[in-house]
Amino acid sequence: MRKIIIDLIFDTIDKFNNEYSDEIQLEKSSHTALLGQGSKLDSLGLINLIVAVEQNV
Repeated sequence: MRKIIIDLIFDTIDKFNNEYSDEIQLEKSSHTALLGQGSKLDSLGLINLIVAVEQNV
């Protein structure tokens, strides 16, 4: 089940990266910061990513 969830999130990150500039590209890693220090996302970007993951479920 964990692999299915990770694959779903990584698929969403691929789609997300295709829509955003090179400055906001997310790395597909379990260590990628999505919130706080080290995150490339602002609050709207984080919400967009969460919504995109939800739509892929």
